[in-house]
Amino acid sequence: MEEPKDRCAHLEGKELIIGESLSVEEYAELLLGFLVQKQPIKAKYCYTRAIEKFERNQQLMQIWELGDPICKQNFDKALRICNATTLGEALQPYVEELKRRLTSVQLFTMTNSYSSIGLSKFAQLVGLDESSGTVQELLQKCNWTVAEDGFISPVRNAELMQAIESLNDAKFGTGFDIKFAERGVGGATESDSNFDNLKSLIDSTMFFDAMAVQ
Repeated sequence: MEEPKDRCAHLEGKELIIGESLSVEEYAELLLGFLVQKQPIKAKYCYTRAIEKFERNQQLMQIWELGDPICKQNFDKALRICNATTLGEALQPYVEELKRRLTSVQLFTMTNSYSSIGLSKFAQLVGLDESSGTVQELLQKCNWTVAEDGFISPVRNAELMQAIESLNDAKFGTGFDIKFAERGVGGATESDSNFDNLKSLIDSTMFFDAMAVQ
């Protein structure tokens, strides 16, 4: 059975073959594959082609409801939609992976944007209700604690970077590949370099490796 990243490449190639055509399900999978692999421009044009062929198809329109805010880098909105989206057996794994990858970006971005953040705002940024058990799970993974006043200090630590790595499954294609090393002589660490490299990646791409679609 093909891994999702290979499946996406297969469908992309199939669409280009003269005499071949993609079904609604195949277009839906290709569209989700582009979104998961951080290719918003390909995703936008894939949706345009698909919806021209299968006009007002509800499944394609449902996927684009979460694709549009992703392309506009409105990740908290995209996460809220992801959390409320249920597709078929073949497509739902893409939604779950997309949810994890967007969550990893939001977690890292918090360390750049906030020295302190309220629990309710934290939950909003990861597309969840404050009472959700997943909120507590994410805080535990990052080793972030909620103070008595309800605020969190989102520090960039090894636990955060491990959480980010765990939220990206390589079988879906390009994701974060963060490796850690013990502190060496002289005070410099490979993990410090990884922090800087990941920051540069996110700052330069805002999760996507192409120009943002406005």
